[in-house]
Amino acid sequence: MLAIFVSACVVGVEAVNRLLHPVRPDQMLVLAGAGAIGFVGNWLAARVRLRAGARLDSPALVADGRHAQADAYVSLGVVASAPVVGLGCTARDPLIDLLIAAVILRITGQSWRTVRAGVHHHFERGALARNDTADKPAQRNAATAHIASTNEGTMPVTAPTRRTLPP
Repeated sequence: MLAIFVSACVVGVEAVNRLLHPVRPDQMLVLAGAGAIGFVGNWLAARVRLRAGARLDSPALVADGRHAQADAYVSLGVVASAPVVGLGCTARDPLIDLLIAAVILRITGQSWRTVRAGVHHHFERGALARNDTADKPAQRNAATAHIASTNEGTMPVTAPTRRTLPP
């Protein structure tokens, strides 16, 4: 999430710099093509990560998907700014960049809330599971046997084992 936030800050600073000191880039067609390729690749990556994160209940993967979404929006901004700058409106390009920075900041906030809520959710779920089976050896044995049976018999389990970390 820090990387997403830093990206937004860099985009914002560069946009303000270009508002104060306009520069007209060349090779608009190449710029638009690179932006389009970047958008499609990042959007597809975002969809995969967001779906997998939801399916696996992984807040970190969801946040990573949101990061890829932010990258996709940046690429889309490049595509949108190429014809505008090509027509000679150099002041519009930094304004589009400021809009992109705002979108990235919004995604940063969403990612933060997702990870924060997910950490609390996983902690509570883990604590509840530990409390539910802490005093019930039969349930621990059943849970261990179920885990072993889903492992296609490659790891026979006869009794629950306790793993301790070295001091």
